[in-house]
Amino acid sequence: MNPPIAHKKLHSSTIYLVEDYAAKISYFGFWNEATMAKMRSAGIDDTPSTDPENNVYNFGVILLEMITGRLSNSLDDGPLVDWALNFLRRKRPFKDMVDPTLKSFQEDDIEKLCQVITSCIHSDPNQRPKNE
Repeated sequence: MNPPIAHKKLHSSTIYLVEDYAAKISYFGFWNEATMAKMRSAGIDDTPSTDPENNVYNFGVILLEMITGRLSNSLDDGPLVDWALNFLRRKRPFKDMVDPTLKSFQEDDIEKLCQVITSCIHSDPNQRPKNE
């Protein structure tokens, strides 16, 4: 889009793949700005966070979901980020975290991807990469 606009709620559930596997990002609340304005004037503010740091964190979670094949939160394992921290802190090998259905991958590539993920999910939002 021109000008670009910040996505207000970046999660894997808002990303869709079309026939040629191109990713499309969706958020229906984006199209409902008039309703949001009415709600705010009535004293109700249900606006999702647009903090760039939050979107960077969510991007890291999406990358984790992609390489692990796991949901961002599960009843069995809890939050995916918590589960993955032992791998990301190098207490366990990165390759053991990868979804077994990913037939082939280079360990160097997974290591680089894990570095990106680690920086995106940093506990201090100011230490995360900038979304510019």
